[in-house]
Amino acid sequence: MTFQNCIPTAHFNKRLQDRKLPSHAVDLALRFGKKIHNKGALFRILTDQLCELYRLPSSYRGITVVLDAQSGSLITVYRHHGKSLKYFRKGVKYDFSASKSRKSSLRSQVSWR
Repeated sequence: MTFQNCIPTAHFNKRLQDRKLPSHAVDLALRFGKKIHNKGALFRILTDQLCELYRLPSSYRGITVVLDAQSGSLITVYRHHGKSLKYFRKGVKYDFSASKSRKSSLRSQVSWR
């Protein structure tokens, strides 16, 4: 999976620009990042161990790309500053395929684990 093969959302493009993350780092996260399936999404994370293994710059550590698990579209990108990946095991399951008109009704349907 590469950056060119995925469909970025407008939100993803805005966050990539706002956070000044290099697109090369996003591509590396998509190719080699640790996979975590949770919350109805696929998280790809450049962990400390991966950065050391592939000799990536320390500025790439913690870069996280969130994809829709079903369609593969890029939802958002950010830098995870936490040491533990337990953060990704908790939370709410989202339906990313919902249309904008249904999002308000989905808020009442979302259940906490």
